[in-house]
Amino acid sequence: MIFRPRQVFLFCLLAITSGSDGKTQNSSPKPVDKLNPQAGQNFVVNNNCGLAKSEREMMAHIKAKVDYIAAQSSKVPPCPTGWVLYGRSCYLVIDVPTLEWDGARINCLKLGGDLVKITTAAENQFILNLILKQPKVTHYGAWLGLRRKADTKFYWTDDTLLSGYSAWNTGEPNNPSSEKCGHVIAGGSAKGKWNDIPCKVNKSAITSAPVILCQRKSN
Repeated sequence: MIFRPRQVFLFCLLAITSGSDGKTQNSSPKPVDKLNPQAGQNFVVNNNCGLAKSEREMMAHIKAKVDYIAAQSSKVPPCPTGWVLYGRSCYLVIDVPTLEWDGARINCLKLGGDLVKITTAAENQFILNLILKQPKVTHYGAWLGLRRKADTKFYWTDDTLLSGYSAWNTGEPNNPSSEKCGHVIAGGSAKGKWNDIPCKVNKSAITSAPVILCQRKSN
C-alpha cells in the first residue's frame, strides 16, 4: 500500500490525537525491520511523518483545539446548584423548621445527600456560619446526622460511632431515654454547640425547631 501525502497527514493526526496514553506521541517511527513488509508496500520513515512544516503546525493547532474541547466538556461543577462547597463535601441548608429528625433526613436523601456529619471544629464553624446566613434562623439551629442507638450511644447516619471531635454544650448530652437526636444550636449564647432533643419535637416548638442541613460528597 502506498501512502499518499493526504493519507500521511491523517495518519499522523490520528496518532497525535488518539495516543494510547492520551499524550502527544513521538512521531519517530518504530523499527520496521521485524514487520517483514510485503512486496509493493512503501513506508514513510522520517521524523516528520513526511509532512511539510505548515502541515505539522496545522496538526499541532488541531490537537490543541481537540484537547481544549475535551477539557471543557469534562468540567463538572463540584456541587449542584444551591449547594455550598467546603473541603470535599457540598452542604445545603433548607431553612424550614422541621419537627421530625426522620423527616429532615428523608429530604436530604431525596437530594442525594444525608444529614450533616461534623468531624472538626473548623467544619463546625463553617456549618454555623452557613446556618446564620439563611433568611430563617431558629434557636435550635439545624438537625445533625446524630442519633442514639439501643446502647444509648450516638452514631452518625453512616453508622459510625461518634468519637473524636464533638461540640456538646455544657451538661449535654443528657436524658438518654427521651432525647435521642442531635442538633447544632444557632440561638443564644450557645451558638455552635450541640444539644440532644427528642427526635420528634412538640408542635408548639415549631418556630424554634431545627431546620434541615444536608451534606453530600463533591463531584
